[in-house]
Amino acid sequence: MSIKAPTCSAEVVDKVEVFDGESEKRLWEARAPRSPEGKRGALTLWAADEYELPGPGQQPTTLPKLLDVLLTEVGGDGGGGGSFDTAVVKRAKMPEGQYWTISGPMTAEAIDGQLPCEGGE
Repeated sequence: MSIKAPTCSAEVVDKVEVFDGESEKRLWEARAPRSPEGKRGALTLWAADEYELPGPGQQPTTLPKLLDVLLTEVGGDGGGGGSFDTAVVKRAKMPEGQYWTISGPMTAEAIDGQLPCEGGE
């Protein structure tokens, strides 16, 4: 399962955590994405080979109704997250190079463009 979280150009993702959105039980976590895209918030959940420090565990066979994803930046100064209904996302037909959002399909650049970043980036 791939996600894209909005980031500004100076931000680097350090940690991703995935929770059951109803029980708040942590399902998985990983630190230090390996790729430049991962460091900018384009991440594949449960893909151990994409992280320097992957957490244990596999993607559940049946995902919970709601997933909460929390990202922390390097230095722990901030981060963000989101919650989504897994059934809605599974039904969505995404064009190549785009991600599901509440507002409809968006590219990584459009997702990042939603943030009021310093210097306009």
